[in-house]
Amino acid sequence: MGVAVEVETGCTILEAAERSDLYLRHTCGGVMNCATCRATVVTGTENLSPMSRGERKRLAELYAPAAVRLSCQAQILGDVTVAIPLPRLGL
Repeated sequence: MGVAVEVETGCTILEAAERSDLYLRHTCGGVMNCATCRATVVTGTENLSPMSRGERKRLAELYAPAAVRLSCQAQILGDVTVAIPLPRLGL
């Protein structure tokens, strides 16, 4: 199951999720401190802004796979497909 959304160029993945009423966990307000907004890029890596040194360092500290980006930092420049974690239910 997937959801397609259309956003303006330069919007971050996190902003796109919020504008589309999709839940993407984040706790630091988008300033790269928490790294809870991780998203896996499925297709279109070339259509995201390059990783900053800070984002690369933060993801390396977490041993994140190469396809993972911080959604608060990755700006959308074209067609991209990302997978975001489903919220955990307190069952």
